Amino acid sequence: MNVQDLPVYKSAFKLANSIFEVSKTFPPEEIDMITKPIRQSSRNVCVHLSEAMRRRKYVKYYQTTLIDANSANGQTQTWLELAANCNYIDAEALVAMQDRCAAVGKMIQHMMDYPERFK
Repeated sequence: MNVQDLPVYKSAFKLANSIFEVSKTFPPEEIDMITKPIRQSSRNVCVHLSEAMRRRKYVKYYQTTLIDANSANGQTQTWLELAANCNYIDAEALVAMQDRCAAVGKMIQHMMDYPERFK
């Protein structure tokens, strides 16, 4: 099973790319406070998913790494809210990205709840 074929990975990857594109418009003075962290957290979801799939033989490690992916997803949601509060992301884009974050979170939870389906 290839991680790049999983719907959760595809969705998280698409979200990370969307965040990268929108974050290009953030003001330069926000590079360290919002731009880098939101890019990093969104990309970390994909990285942790990839790592989890390589650990799936060991259920506890697999689930722990999925918890890390879900945590990064939660961080991304918070960074999105902060960026929107600063008017760096418009309402329509925010809703779309938040919806994708929520969907990714549900898929990650499903992977944690049913590890045998991903062996």
